[in-house]
Amino acid sequence: MSVRDSITPSSVARVTSLPAGMAITALAIDDAPAVIDVIVEAFSTGQLDYEGNDEADFRDYLAYMCARCAETGLGFVARCTQTNTVIGSVLCNDLVETFQSELFQDDFTGDPMMGLLKQLNQRYFTSFDIAPNTYLNVKFIGVDARFAGNGVAPALLQAVLAQGVAQHFTYAHTESAGRRSQYLFGKKMGFEDVATLNYADYVFQGTTPFVPSEDHQSIQLMIKALASI
Repeated sequence: MSVRDSITPSSVARVTSLPAGMAITALAIDDAPAVIDVIVEAFSTGQLDYEGNDEADFRDYLAYMCARCAETGLGFVARCTQTNTVIGSVLCNDLVETFQSELFQDDFTGDPMMGLLKQLNQRYFTSFDIAPNTYLNVKFIGVDARFAGNGVAPALLQAVLAQGVAQHFTYAHTESAGRRSQYLFGKKMGFEDVATLNYADYVFQGTTPFVPSEDHQSIQLMIKALASI
């Protein structure tokens, strides 16, 4: 495992309160259908696309993550209090679960995204054999476009990072795929870019499956010491 002394607590401005009529609550299993819809929509309009991306598989994985987050307490939703509508969500897990999963342990012969994530993490971690309860893995965050710009994403992250501290995680970890999320995690939340992989340089089975765009030039592995929360 690589534990980098350079990842030290940073000074981050306190996230401002949500506007009246919005609230952050722990994710419950009954929230799953709405959470899945919000995250799928957010990723379909503002995230990197690539050949082989399958929405049905994505929805299945999000359903698994929602169930897991309801068990572990590592998921949160933002909702409109007037209508009780879910307008955003963040889903996290213990990074050891990701590193020990079959998808992460195999050779990724059919999924360029998983191969990309493995290669990115190999630029920081010397081994995927990490201790449980060390890295809080922020896997997905999405906000309904109608509520963008109201501080929903930072508030969701603040809630789950505080939960990470309560559960005694040492670091938060995320793979940030584009400039907007890199700004959110880096500038607003104090994550540090510890490894970067340019999409144009990533080769999978002899091809370059990811086409860079203005908003998506590279993927960054970003880490934050949770003592700064």
